[in-house]
Amino acid sequence: MYRSSQLRPSLDHLMTVIVKENALARIPDILDSFNRSRTVRYNISMAATSEPLEELLASDTFF
Repeated sequence: MYRSSQLRPSLDHLMTVIVKENALARIPDILDSFNRSRTVRYNISMAATSEPLEELLASDTFF
């Protein structure tokens, strides 16, 4: 994401991270990268899933 974006993404409001099941082996690297970023909060929630992210994050609006 960082390499392809023109502007550096802001992680100031990052509260939850969802990773795929195959990324669980890289959790130490993922946590290390979050700890190196001064803008990421110390109390973020993490979740892992084997479901497709497109399905998991798709939601109907209720307004």
